[in-house]
Amino acid sequence: MRPKILVPPGIGDSYWTFVKLPAFLKKHGLEKPFISIFCKRTEPHSYAGELRSVPFFEMLTFVESTGLAVAPDPAHDKMLTEAYTKPGRTVFENVKGHDYFISYIGHLHVGGKIQEADDLECDWYPELHSSEEQEEYKHLSQEQYGRYIVYYFPFYGMYRQWLKDFNVFPMIESLNEISVKTECTPVFIGREWDRDKNPVLRYIIRRVPGAVDLLGKTSLHQVFGLIRGSRAFVGNQAGIGMMANILGVKTMLIWNKFINVNMALNSMPPSSWGVTYFPVFTHELNVSKFVTDVSNLVGES
Repeated sequence: MRPKILVPPGIGDSYWTFVKLPAFLKKHGLEKPFISIFCKRTEPHSYAGELRSVPFFEMLTFVESTGLAVAPDPAHDKMLTEAYTKPGRTVFENVKGHDYFISYIGHLHVGGKIQEADDLECDWYPELHSSEEQEEYKHLSQEQYGRYIVYYFPFYGMYRQWLKDFNVFPMIESLNEISVKTECTPVFIGREWDRDKNPVLRYIIRRVPGAVDLLGKTSLHQVFGLIRGSRAFVGNQAGIGMMANILGVKTMLIWNKFINVNMALNSMPPSSWGVTYFPVFTHELNVSKFVTDVSNLVGES
């Protein structure tokens, strides 16, 4: 009655599974599941990046994390192609010693809506446990930084596409103008690999006066606390930014046409559109728009 379930790696990718999971468990009469990560790709071994989502799983009250990452076999290639790129099945049974592998990425990848993928209801706001570490770091951050905006800008891997439309120099100009206009401290977050693989961001941080560099210096619980105490979250499309919106913080995520444009809305709760969630595309950005949009975001928070 307590199934073992594999979910995709990454906070955003697994979040979409958790949106549907309570309804799935109820439909099949299943109890609190054991959750493991099914890695299509992993981060460099020294970071244990394949386990990066485990602290997020541990915040969810309706699942139990095993703390394990499971690598696929070549025999799973066809299944993973379907799970990640096609609007086909969402549930795959008996995978690597687990009862189910569940993924909604394929539907989003082609521009579909999660709520239309099957007959299961969506719980867009799964219950998250707020730890003492989160609460303490929230208050500490507010004491140290006053009014602040949290920024997350990976510029490596697929995110190089973002720089083709809105590059380093207008980004620096925008961030400096935002700091002056909003009187908010710019606080930059990221994991160890974001720090070590992201020389573009390190260059930007050095040229933003008063910037706080927390790259590789915080746990996920501390990041959640930091976000909860902020005036706004601004960054490239990623799972941590999606969670900022779920936590009720005004969130602007920057997307690129490299990804299906419909994902910008379909990936997030419809009730949050224009309330706490504001997507924008790189091809639409210029310094004036960026500064105005973020300033309005902070002004409304």
